[in-house]
Amino acid sequence: MISLTVPSESRVDPAGPPPLYSRPWLLGLAVVSILGALYLWQYLDRGWVPHDEGTLAQSAERVLQGELPHRDFDDVYTGGLSYLHALAFRVGEIRLPSIRRALFLFFLAWLPVVYFLATRWASIPVAVLVTLWAVTLSVPNYSAAIPSWYNLFLATIGIAALLRFLETRKRRWIFVAGLAGGLSILIKIVGLYCVAAVALTLLAWEQSGLGISGSPEPRPRTAGASPIGNRLYSATVLSGLLAFVAAIFWVYGRTAPHRSIGAFVIPAVIPAILLLERELKLAPTPARQRWPDLWHLVLPFAAGLLVVLTPFLAYYTIQGALGDLLRGLFVAPAQRLRFAAHTYPSLATLWTAIPPIGLLVWSSRWKLRTRQIVTGTLILPLTLLLLRSDLIAIYQPLFYSFRWMVLIAVVAGALILRRRWLRDDPSTVPVRSAAALFALLAGAGLCNLVQFPFAAPIYFFYVAPLGLLALLATLSFHSSGARPLFVLLVAFYMIFCVAWVNRGFIYWMGIHFVPDSQTEVLDIDRGGIRVNEQDKKIYESLTGLIREKARGPYIYATPDSPQVYFLSGYQNPTPTLFDFFDDPEDRVSRTLQTLVDKDVNLVVLNHKPDFSDAPPAELLDALRSRFPNGTSIADFEVRWKP
Repeated sequence: MISLTVPSESRVDPAGPPPLYSRPWLLGLAVVSILGALYLWQYLDRGWVPHDEGTLAQSAERVLQGELPHRDFDDVYTGGLSYLHALAFRVGEIRLPSIRRALFLFFLAWLPVVYFLATRWASIPVAVLVTLWAVTLSVPNYSAAIPSWYNLFLATIGIAALLRFLETRKRRWIFVAGLAGGLSILIKIVGLYCVAAVALTLLAWEQSGLGISGSPEPRPRTAGASPIGNRLYSATVLSGLLAFVAAIFWVYGRTAPHRSIGAFVIPAVIPAILLLERELKLAPTPARQRWPDLWHLVLPFAAGLLVVLTPFLAYYTIQGALGDLLRGLFVAPAQRLRFAAHTYPSLATLWTAIPPIGLLVWSSRWKLRTRQIVTGTLILPLTLLLLRSDLIAIYQPLFYSFRWMVLIAVVAGALILRRRWLRDDPSTVPVRSAAALFALLAGAGLCNLVQFPFAAPIYFFYVAPLGLLALLATLSFHSSGARPLFVLLVAFYMIFCVAWVNRGFIYWMGIHFVPDSQTEVLDIDRGGIRVNEQDKKIYESLTGLIREKARGPYIYATPDSPQVYFLSGYQNPTPTLFDFFDDPEDRVSRTLQTLVDKDVNLVVLNHKPDFSDAPPAELLDALRSRFPNGTSIADFEVRWKP
């Protein structure tokens, strides 16, 4: 019989999630790995956003040419991804599919981790189904090798490593979590979200009083004890948590629209607020007992981070480019708030999540016969909804009903933990499972910030699998009585994603279903992915014209046209990938002098940039004067010297 919940367990140790590496567990792993790989493969070379592909590919090629991210060019991310993609080019070919093959390999490594986490909270059949839904919530929606997919993979690995520590009490798993966090930061600075989630989970475990390998029973606690006085440790913890919450509100709350507060800020701060309240309720404990417990947890995690980050920072220091790196990571991103922002859906759309969540909660109170009747009765209307999800009136509510899963999971899970922690009620959530649940809530809530400030629907999918796992964990503590309905709803949403989300593309995602038209192979030696017929004509013609007219290794394409450099095979004479990163002071004179120094004889003007403003009129006039011959291909104006 399928079971949704974790089997009953003692105060600390569960009677047992499905044992790892047993025959049924391995069979489930084989199913999700094979089906997940085959499913993604059909989408792997499908679709593009030109500037995304250009950014990734040109950055990797510049690394291959010996340039250093942030010093020699404005890498949009930390820099580690550029080196990974440079390796993909070196191992394979300098073509767009090469970097997607690298993403595919990481996806294959991620699938067993998702499945492992799902089996901690559900039986193997349910875990297989949940993992397959997680597949449809991930890379098939947009298979470009962008860093947010890697951040998702590494955050999942970090959380899984924490759960293994909770199961085995072996600190090497905390070290693995540190490695995952460090690698995530190297890919994109938002890897700090993963690091913060792990740090909060380690603090939650320390608060339990179990330590690393001490007594299986927590230290005695007295409810209502005050932390004021000589409890230096608690004062330090409370100060740190308050600073963390204040920082989240300061960075995200003051700049995000009001509708985004519920979507971004609340899920991110709830885990810290929960720990803060718990700390206030803990009985006074000498700091000499608590500090060692914390350091025993923090040190392996810090070691994992340092193993990854120290060589990277040391290399930049040796190159005299540490300042360039810090500016690229912490100063330049602020400019994106103006040029790359997208608001979250209205809070009014939250009503769409009420029917499925309400059914799951209420069904636990019904008798078995009633649950079976309701579940069977829902099959027909849900099937009809799937058949007519091409209608906006059906598509949008269904999409929004699971887009809020992170907020719902974090709030509901926090309420469950609050009851267990603040009421000292071990029957609600056993100690180890409470820490495991907290890890998923913190991971989903903090990684959800990846949607800030550009909350387009595709950005939800960079955290959706974590939200799904957090929701599964939360529901597993509510009642096993919901399991038939839960399985039905998971299957329903998985089919909805397969039929109506994955087969569309990101431009209309979350709005209504539009069949993806990107079916034509970009027939350029550096192309090889499927694009729509219009883009195929534009970029094949543009590349052909550039190669016919350009002389020397350099051309100049502006604004926001990194794909033009990569597809044509010519180098960028400036450090700029997106023009809004460029310093506006003396920009015209600097640009014109660079074109002279690099002997550039061809320029490409993009009249429809995705983010940056149009170039200054003075620069456009100078370019048209110095490059008198010209023609237009769609939104691109190509000009060259005779």
